[in-house]
Amino acid sequence: MTTVQFTGNRNIRPARPDDYVGICSLLQASHLPTQDLLLTRLEHFAVCVIDESLVGVIGLEVYGSQALVRSLAVAQQARSQGIAACLASYAQTRALSMGVCTLFALTTTAQTWLEKQGYAVLDRAQVPDVIRSSAQFRELCPASAVCLAKSIA
Repeated sequence: MTTVQFTGNRNIRPARPDDYVGICSLLQASHLPTQDLLLTRLEHFAVCVIDESLVGVIGLEVYGSQALVRSLAVAQQARSQGIAACLASYAQTRALSMGVCTLFALTTTAQTWLEKQGYAVLDRAQVPDVIRSSAQFRELCPASAVCLAKSIA
């Protein structure tokens, strides 16, 4: 996957092993789960870097033609610059290239933002079993988290 260049010294690129500590720190600062995030799970993660500082992250858990969008976070000082939307677009493009047709997300804070990105609220009972069996659905996200889905095919 290519790197997305911004004006100045910003870019979005695939996550690398040396990003692991920064990703975990950013997710913890954003009150997002990291318990299941192992170095080996970064394969479908992307980061936004500004002047060599990691300021944004997004991840995908791919299950065949479906994927769970997870760990979307932008550092407080870098918000309101369109970084989250660029990360989401990058992840969607990457998902399409892997044959993913539907994206799912769980959130307690970003429902309105996700709806603006084309996601629609979906009852958890309608989510495919393979997505519901993920750690995010089973144990890491609270039952109060809203489930959303987006068709990208």
